[in-house]
Amino acid sequence: MPDLVTHYVFSYLIASRVVSRKKAFILAVVGLLPDLDALFRIHRWFTHSIFLTILAGIILIMLTYLLNRRYVKYAVVISAIYSIHLLMDLFMGFTPILWPLLNESYSLSLNLNATFSTTGVNLYPHIIVNAEETSFIVQSEVSGPLFSDMSIIVAIGIIATVLMEDYFRGYGVSK
Repeated sequence: MPDLVTHYVFSYLIASRVVSRKKAFILAVVGLLPDLDALFRIHRWFTHSIFLTILAGIILIMLTYLLNRRYVKYAVVISAIYSIHLLMDLFMGFTPILWPLLNESYSLSLNLNATFSTTGVNLYPHIIVNAEETSFIVQSEVSGPLFSDMSIIVAIGIIATVLMEDYFRGYGVSK
């Protein structure tokens, strides 16, 4: 699975495109919520179903629209951040993304390799979709990375991007 730091910084980046940095800092926690299932020792449980996520998102957006329309953007950001967590997990391991429609968990692997030669460039796409039966069985333990060397690199890149945006915005430099 992508580690918690990666989920958080990507969520922060997405939220910071829509709301203030301070609010994005808080909203980014939503990007960690799907992994709360690990506390019950059933990682990648129904919390990783895109159908349940979409249903909950529609309900949240509709209720927000009915109760106070000015908060709809927050409901949309929350739904998007949660959904992106699930998509990221698909590339790292088996995820029951189509549950309860299908009782299978899926993982994706996408690569594009290239060969450069005197005769030109050849591209070789490599797409693998794996499936296994979904099992929501309580484990004796669930473990996963809190952060990794890659998440530190991603975090530095995202923080640098946000700081440069602020710097150039302060000097009136547009994109």
